[in-house]
Amino acid sequence: MQNNKQKQRFLILFAINFIITLAFAANDSLFPIFYNKYYSQSATLGFAFAFYSASKIIFSPLAGSTIDRYGTKTVLIASILLFTAVSCMFSLVHDAKAILILRAVQGVSCAMFRPVMYCLLEFSGKKKGNILGIFDISFYSAIAAAPFAGSIIVESFGFSYLFIFTMFCCCICLFFAFFIENNGRNKPSYIDKKCNISQKTDINIMMFYIFCRAWGISTVTVFLPIYLLELSVSIKGIGVALSLSALLTAMFLPFTGRLADRFHKEILIYCGGLVVSSLLIVTVMLDNYTYILTALLFSGIFSAVSQPACLAFLLEHSENSGYGSVLGKFNMFMGLGFACSPVFSSLILKYTGIKSVFIFSGLVGITSVIVFCLKRSNKVSTQTDSGWSTGSITRI
Repeated sequence: MQNNKQKQRFLILFAINFIITLAFAANDSLFPIFYNKYYSQSATLGFAFAFYSASKIIFSPLAGSTIDRYGTKTVLIASILLFTAVSCMFSLVHDAKAILILRAVQGVSCAMFRPVMYCLLEFSGKKKGNILGIFDISFYSAIAAAPFAGSIIVESFGFSYLFIFTMFCCCICLFFAFFIENNGRNKPSYIDKKCNISQKTDINIMMFYIFCRAWGISTVTVFLPIYLLELSVSIKGIGVALSLSALLTAMFLPFTGRLADRFHKEILIYCGGLVVSSLLIVTVMLDNYTYILTALLFSGIFSAVSQPACLAFLLEHSENSGYGSVLGKFNMFMGLGFACSPVFSSLILKYTGIKSVFIFSGLVGITSVIVFCLKRSNKVSTQTDSGWSTGSITRI
């Protein structure tokens, strides 16, 4: 009976994550067109994206601690209510400055939504990687489908119907959310100080790793279209290239999730991070569109290799502390990586060219893998010398 309840809970969370991601990814992918069409203020367009990113980064730690204090269901409903309010106001507000405020509120709701979804997941036995891998299909498949779905709605009916579609999606998810119960896993616990410091070290290493991974993803999203345009690739071809990696990641997540439960998670994190970062460098060494698509294909596959392992590693090293706080911090570092990459990469682009942007991002990713590897190796050696059992350390 408990197993059936867990399956029902998982399916509801999967549906909520897919629907919300689909609605707002469709909205965000077409937002620049909407903003320029109706307001034509290029300066404030940049602020619209900056406000969204900044509010998500700033409020992520606060959202995480709120989950631990007030419970998962309360935060989930609050985040969906904010999403609903934003989508409703987008269709009613006709002032450019008011939309900047709405984008900031959207960032707050996203800061609450992403961590609470993982906090609400329940794991049976040692199947964290498998469950996380399957669950992340809801995110990556929605990201891949959103631009196409949004463009169909806008071309057929106009932007107002895209906001109506978003509101409808939010209302469905709000209805589903009332069937979710608190799992009581986010109550603060008091643990031995030495163990707490050890766990914090592992968590901080992962934060640095995910910051660098987000840096690389942001580089591809922002600068790959520029590189492909220089190679005279069509707009349609650029769209295919940008969707391919996410599509392959979604396809391979069920398999790599199971792999994370049966194999050393650290090795999967090393392999995935190293290959994806190296392929960033390889991509700009190629001047053939087919070869670039092949590199992106393998990048998507190896992203799937490390993705469930990263989350499972993080959750297992935060079992004795608040999941919400750790996942909020995780969301913050990911947001920082996404925000910092375009800024610094733009300077590199200006002075040294597009190829240097990808080479630098690849080196950043490789550095994060080396740091993660060295820190984990040093910790295992220290604990082994202290007489601790290595079985509980390497088999995470």
